[in-house]
Amino acid sequence: MQISETYVTIINVTFILLLIGFGAYGYFRGLFKQGIDIVSMLIIAWLSTLLAPLLAKNIELVPNLSVSDVSVISTIVRRIVNSTLWTIVLFVVFMILVGIVRMVALRHIQKPWNKNIDRYGGVALSVTVPIIVGIMLVSVLSLPVFTNGKDIVLSTVLSPLAPIGDSVSESIVNTVDPDGLLEKISSGEELNEEDTDSLIDILIRMGIPEEIARILAKAYTGVEITVDDTNKVKQWIISQGYTKDDIRNMLREVGLSEDQINEIMDEYGN
Repeated sequence: MQISETYVTIINVTFILLLIGFGAYGYFRGLFKQGIDIVSMLIIAWLSTLLAPLLAKNIELVPNLSVSDVSVISTIVRRIVNSTLWTIVLFVVFMILVGIVRMVALRHIQKPWNKNIDRYGGVALSVTVPIIVGIMLVSVLSLPVFTNGKDIVLSTVLSPLAPIGDSVSESIVNTVDPDGLLEKISSGEELNEEDTDSLIDILIRMGIPEEIARILAKAYTGVEITVDDTNKVKQWIISQGYTKDDIRNMLREVGLSEDQINEIMDEYGN
């Protein structure tokens, strides 16, 4: 998925306005209350990141996302996107809930220091909020879903945040795809035995029986597909009532090469 370069200007203007807006807000909000805000935000960000993968696994916010002709790749990317979206949703919800509680609690707490220190300290501290938002945006754009996301980031005022955003993005990808299947399959790299179980799990989630999934996974690990394997795949295909075009499309969707597809189709034709 490619991002239009027009978003560079939108990101620049939005981020600068956020800095100005939060700076003014911090002046009137003060350092003491801002400090509580930031601590709350960091705790909420950590909690959201912790819970998001669990929720994304059971409840998909974007269930029909397709970014590749290879279904295995789309499945992995969909997990990453859903995990990221859940992180953002949880962050916003928790911030609203904590904000309500904090609003009530702080009414009866006195600021412990000078008014000017509180105001100007509040300005300095408040700009960390748009910076955190910027890091979240950079981390999303750095996901492998976007082919030019990192280039877009480097073209904006958010470029200094790129290393941090890359780290967050890498953490999300490693949580959802710890074996690096997305990169390996996208690059055509042969998978090792440790990757096979994860791949089989993805194929099963796509609705393919476990026995057939294990056979199809051989194509990614370099293991030879035997005549017996081909017969099992053929019997399953026949039982499903698929046409030859259906078979080709299905094998193409799980990422098999044209040579591998032709080999299976030759056996099927016999």
